[in-house]
Amino acid sequence: CDTCFKLAEKQEAQSISFPAIGTGNLDFPKDLVAKMMLEETLKYSKSCPIHLQEVFFIVHPSDTETVEVLFLCQGFFGQISTPDKGVYRMQISHLTLEVSSGDITKQDTDVIVNSSSPDFTLKTGVSKAILEGAGKAVESQCKDLGSKPNEGIIMTSPGNLPCKNIIHVYIKNNTADIMDKILSVLLMCEEKKFKSVSFPALGTGKGGISASAVADVLMDAVVEFEMKRKRHHLQTMKVIVFQTEMIAEFHESMQAREGTALPNAGKQKSWFTSAFDKLTGKYTPSENEPKARKPDLLTSRPIERNISPTTFQFCAESLQDVTKAKEFLEDLILKEQMQKTIKDRCISQLTLENIRRIKELEEKHRVLIIMHESAPDPYIQLEGLTRDVMSVDGEIRDMIKEIERAESLLREAKIQSSLVQWTYKSEDDHFEAFDALTNLHLEKAFQNKNSHLDLRINNKDYKVNFQTFKAETWGATFDVKRTELKGKSINIPSHWDPMNNSETKQIELKTDSNEFQEVKDLFRATSSDFTVKKIERIQNSSLWQNYQIKKRQTDEKNSHSNNERRLFHGTSVDTIQKINAHGFNRSFHGKNADVYGNGTYFAVDAKYSAQGTYSSMDDKGQKYMYLARVIVGNYTRGQKGLREPPPKDPTNPTDLYDSVVDKKDNPSMFVVFHDVQAYPEYLITFCQS
Repeated sequence: CDTCFKLAEKQEAQSISFPAIGTGNLDFPKDLVAKMMLEETLKYSKSCPIHLQEVFFIVHPSDTETVEVLFLCQGFFGQISTPDKGVYRMQISHLTLEVSSGDITKQDTDVIVNSSSPDFTLKTGVSKAILEGAGKAVESQCKDLGSKPNEGIIMTSPGNLPCKNIIHVYIKNNTADIMDKILSVLLMCEEKKFKSVSFPALGTGKGGISASAVADVLMDAVVEFEMKRKRHHLQTMKVIVFQTEMIAEFHESMQAREGTALPNAGKQKSWFTSAFDKLTGKYTPSENEPKARKPDLLTSRPIERNISPTTFQFCAESLQDVTKAKEFLEDLILKEQMQKTIKDRCISQLTLENIRRIKELEEKHRVLIIMHESAPDPYIQLEGLTRDVMSVDGEIRDMIKEIERAESLLREAKIQSSLVQWTYKSEDDHFEAFDALTNLHLEKAFQNKNSHLDLRINNKDYKVNFQTFKAETWGATFDVKRTELKGKSINIPSHWDPMNNSETKQIELKTDSNEFQEVKDLFRATSSDFTVKKIERIQNSSLWQNYQIKKRQTDEKNSHSNNERRLFHGTSVDTIQKINAHGFNRSFHGKNADVYGNGTYFAVDAKYSAQGTYSSMDDKGQKYMYLARVIVGNYTRGQKGLREPPPKDPTNPTDLYDSVVDKKDNPSMFVVFHDVQAYPEYLITFCQS
């Protein structure tokens, strides 16, 4: 090979083709030939030839074994190329994956994919653009097919769009369903012999799933597709990302797999070891239990841990002594063993990096870890020595908290973008919008009356001056602009104390103030058996703005402003700081109540929330309760297991009630399912009289 490369370069040839040398009559091992040819090619490429740019390996179509060996040798995931600015391309086995930003309705692939509602009539966001571009005929087909039994996926004609067909999918709000739908679409394209397909970034819009999580499951779906298909009709898969800032996260997911080998997909034992199964034989899933999905770690080989069981031989004067010794040892092992379950909706959002870290924890602590991310309520099971299980449990919960914080920040950024838009002047004298997170950081700094903010724009460090409204760096300056959108900006209450660059403040009210007396009277109206020790106003500008935006939306939707109530919520001392910083997180719902649904509970009467079940006493004999502003809107009676309010009309599943109650007539309990639907206005510290 090396001699051929040198001769081709000498002849100023730009390309060269090789057969699979020696695999015919000479019968050289095909895997060895493929490995050597690729190694020689890569070795020569490092000499930076001037003329020779392309090397082709020509294999007869019937020689499928050599084709597969070549793919295995070069790595299941190819190298990332950038044919155009903002476009990332990677070969994954026989499929070319391309990620870029743009308008999906302009794609000329055989198929474009539309993310829709259960009845396939959704007309918001990207779905609206697709249906409007396709025309009325496609809308009619969607309505007709959506009214018939289906599995959340239908195919229609293209209408006025340049593709051959449109595949419409309904995706539930979790990554497991996203992966299932992507795989189903790819298999459908293969079955119909389509050559190319374009996807939007499924689940990143109203679904609220992070782009990194979607990128990871998309790559997993492609791997599973490549493992399953027998033919290779589908050649190109495009992902068209509407929000340009998400491109980087898809690129990172591709980079994590770049140049890596074929993962051990299909071997269901995957990377979670069965070591403890062999040692203890304790965990066997029942037939009715949701099947555990054990993610393959695609960037490294699974750990093959051949741990031999330790054998104990008992020798004693009598069988009774042997039995006693055996029982003592078994009891000791059981006492040192622990099983623990982590339940959280964010488990389905774990990224590739999170899963890589979990794999490291499994290896380090020798703890059996089984993920059930596709269950209705995702959970992770841990089993091992008590100290190791507790250590792994803490680290996994920290990962989940980070995801929750990122989700909260992204939600806040999206809300802020609907109120205020920060833009910068580009080289062509047009004002370009900052991405949502940068927009949020700028607005927070501006509201906190900071003089400037350091940030990165187009890979350069800038200082944004809020006095001059200019972004400055060495040798470059450009204008920035702040625009309030349609007068929607929300100010913090005038009676609040100055925030002084703080995110959250806890202000103790003076006992002789009208504000203190008002809150005290509301509390004691039904709780005269308790003494109020102090009342604190909770000032959190981000939570307040998010709450007010939700209230506006509810007022507009319900065509009236009678949607808010002031309700009580008992709590414990260890939860106060979390609520003050992040609001009433639904993950706390299971601590005390879930009779009417898996949401956050609020009582009409303070007396109810003062019960020990809801307001636990600390070591000083003090109890705690919030007086909260809650958007209850239109409500109906709740029931156990609800994860969101039911629809007002069964024929229109998208129009939901705003909250649920214990009884429709004169309710004493309200349950809400959105974290921004309640604001912790006052914290009341009290004790028994």
